[in-house]
Formats: sequence, C-alpha cells, structure tokens
Amino acid sequence: MTNLTAGDGKMPRSIAILLSPELRYFLIDLARDLKQRTGADIHGYVATEQEITFYQTNSEEGLFDSLSNAERDVRNPPATPDSAELFEEAAIWERKIGTTFARLAVSHRHFGRGYALAGSGHPRSRLSESFDLARMTRAYVMQCRFWENEFATRSIDLVINGGTTVSLMAKRHGAFHRAILGSRIENLHFWAQDSHFYTSEVESKFYAEPAADVETAELLRPYMVERTHRQIFKNKSSLFRLIQEAGVMIARRAYHHLRGYEKARGYYLTEELKFIGRRWLDTRRMTDQRTLTLSQLAGKPFIFFPLHTEPEASVGQASPEFFFQHAAIAAISRDLPAGYLLAVKETIHGVGRRPRDFYTQVADLKNVVWLNMMEYGLDVVRDATAVATITGTAGMEAAVIGKPVISFGRHNIYNFLDHVFDVADITDLSIPIRAITQVGVDLAQARRDGARYIRAVTSTSFDMRDYNYVNLKKFQKTSVTDAVTSLSASLPTFSRFASEEENATEPNTMDASGSNIDA
Repeated sequence: MTNLTAGDGKMPRSIAILLSPELRYFLIDLARDLKQRTGADIHGYVATEQEITFYQTNSEEGLFDSLSNAERDVRNPPATPDSAELFEEAAIWERKIGTTFARLAVSHRHFGRGYALAGSGHPRSRLSESFDLARMTRAYVMQCRFWENEFATRSIDLVINGGTTVSLMAKRHGAFHRAILGSRIENLHFWAQDSHFYTSEVESKFYAEPAADVETAELLRPYMVERTHRQIFKNKSSLFRLIQEAGVMIARRAYHHLRGYEKARGYYLTEELKFIGRRWLDTRRMTDQRTLTLSQLAGKPFIFFPLHTEPEASVGQASPEFFFQHAAIAAISRDLPAGYLLAVKETIHGVGRRPRDFYTQVADLKNVVWLNMMEYGLDVVRDATAVATITGTAGMEAAVIGKPVISFGRHNIYNFLDHVFDVADITDLSIPIRAITQVGVDLAQARRDGARYIRAVTSTSFDMRDYNYVNLKKFQKTSVTDAVTSLSASLPTFSRFASEEENATEPNTMDASGSNIDA
C-alpha cells in the first residue's frame, strides 16, 4: 500500500486516467502535459475495445504506458451460479472497500435501473435484462479484482476520473482520486476529490479569505453547457426532427452491427425508439397550458424544486444516501404552511424517462404546481422564496444569490453555508421550512456569503472556455495548462508540477459576479 504524507515532496509516479468519451481529446492533451511535467507512467482505462483503438490511433506511441478495457469483465462475466462462495467473496470485498455492491449499483445505469425511481422510462438494455443478482455480484467481484491488481502491480498513486469503485480502491491503496467536474458557473470546472463530486477546497478558501468586497453576487445567465444543451434540445423538438433522429439511430445501429462494435450490444433499439417518442410527448405535456409560466406565479410565495434526470451520476453517484425525488416532493408538500406553493419543473434531460403516472401523481398534490419546463431555472430561483434540491444546479445558484436552500444531498459543496439547510431526515421538514417561511433567514448576510462563496468557487476552478461537450476537438491548449495547474494545487502531498509562474496566475477568467471578463 502506498502511504502518502503531507509534505513528502514527491511527484506522482504512476497516474491512472479513466478516459471518459466526452473529454477524449482533452484528456489526451492532459495526459501529454502530465507526462512531460512529472515523468509519471500514464495508464489509460476505457470501456470498450473500440476505445482502445481510438486512443492508440489518436495519441503518439509511448504516451500511454498501458491501455486497458476496465469494463470487459464487468460486461461479460462468466455464467455464475448462485453460490455461497460467490457471496462470501463479495462480502470480503464489501468490507475492503467500505460499501455494499448494492450501493455501487445505485449509480449504474444498467444494474441500478431499479433505483431510478423517477426514471423507470429509461431504455432497457441487454445488461439490465440479462444480469440477475448472482451475475451482477460476479461482475462487481471481478471489477474489484481488476482494480486491486492494477493498484498493486502498477503502484498507482493518482487516479483521474472514474466512478465509485475505483475511487474507493484509490482510498484503500492510499492514492489520490481527482475528477473533472463543472463548477456550474459559465464554463468553470474544478477537481472533485471523490466520486460524490465533492471538494473541500471551496469551504477552505471561503473561510481562509476575508469577506467579499461586494455585498451581493449576481449570476447573469445559466452556465454554458446548459445553454448549449438547451439549444440542441429545442432544435430536436419538432416532429420532423423526431422522425429524422429515429432514422439516424436505426442507420447508426446497423453500422455498429456490421462493424461488430460493442455499442450495438448496448440498449435495445426498440427501447431507444420508444424513448424518443415518449420524450416528444412528455415535452409537449410539460410545456402546454396545464403548466404555469413564471409570470403566472408573480406575487405568490413558493419553494422551487427542479427535477433531476434519472438514472444519472449526478443523483445516484453524487447522492447515494438520498435519491428519492418523488418522496422529497411529497414531504415538502406535506410540511408547507398555508399560502405557499411548491413549484416543480421538469428538466430537458428527464422527459421521456418518468414513470407513466408520475406527472399526474405530483399534480394531485394540491399545493404543488408544474412549471413550464422551458422556463430558465435561474429565473425561477430569483423569484422563489427558497430552493429545494438533491444535487441540482438550482441549489448552487440559490446559494450564490443568497436564497435559502433545502439540500437533500449530503455532499453538495455549498452545504456549509448558513442559509443552506442540510437535511438528513425527511420525516419532518417543518424545522427548515418554518425557518425559511416564518422565522426568516438573514438574507443580507446570505447575499454576502453568496458573494464570498462564488469567489471561493472561482479561485479554485479552471476555465474550459469555449468547450461545449459537443464539438469535442474545440478546446484551447491554455485550458489544458490551467487544468494541470489546478490539479497540482489540489494535491498538497506532491511537489508542485506546475511552474511558479503558472501557479501565480489566475486559473480562470471569471470575476466574483460570475461574469466572463473576456465576454
């Protein structure tokens, strides 16, 4: 086991990078930069054989000291009898990593689809349908074996990206885990310290710095990726585009079959086609006259609950302790005082995935209203009395502008703020709701803390500039440099592998108001 102690002054010598497809070209450049600065061995991990070919083709020889398919044994474990020996080994691994395999499955789109209580319309796949308990258990046993061997034989001391299993294995072996996450302000990103998307750096910076010079912070617009994806969603919303998308999907699936790609053995084509149809129908339902516009709520006090996409890592992985959206809505509704409404809004990524009667059941709560899903969440936050969320962007936005927040997620990086009510028990929400609606929150102090908070986020983030997760080759080299500088600063145990000049520069182009200085 690698024992890392503060101030030992060593460079990372063996770095594992889980090569997520949405950052594929960026991560190649990041690996190149890290190798040049640290001289570390770089080990890349992917989910398919086709991805190995991609990285071999698009990177120079010697950049990656190894490329491995980390999902091969998970997706294709041998036929497994329901045996006592299997579950005995599983129990040993659960003790070693400190959690149950069932909790790992909560964030898995295939194994954990039963945990997506507000996402049962998500397409079914061959993995979700062909794996029983024994085979799923075998898959996780083999995943644990795989990572145990990788850490032991490659002496990995830094892991970049990846889910809960590799994060817990890194902890077990004394290695650091960092993952690139959006800060949800323009195009800033930060290095999360665990698989729950948490970092302690923001809270530390918040208390280390003096009070903000400004009395309040204002977010001028939603963050860049949200704006980009919303425009794409609008462009795909017509009936013509629905038919076109279905045709393209059929053609692409046929091509994948002909080439023998693993993608062709993922989701059932019929399930994906039905999902496209449900998404089209539910979009119309969540934008018709049965939903309210924000202007129709003018003058009415309300708490805002934005729905999360399910299944999604931002719920199941970021908040494995609490992922019960429908229960949260019902609990808030139950404890709202007379005269207050709970305004619920669908997300563009959630339509088509909800249970059949979900929208009707929520509407049956007399003090709950559906907002038109095309209202910008940030606009709703500004008008709301408070925001309730599990891990949603609206909670961060409310924290920044000084609105009270009811936070069900245990790992939200803004939970330490005084105007954020960190909920551990939904059996009685009357205490935080009474504090917000009757006792009152010091809103002036909340706004000052919000300004101080956004400054802490900004100073601990790096700017991805015009990268939009759509055009994957469109990023600036300075963003790679900034990412490495920020990564270096987040690893106090290691010697700095960014230059003094780089460490002295601001790693982003944002001011404390959330505005882009270069815009």
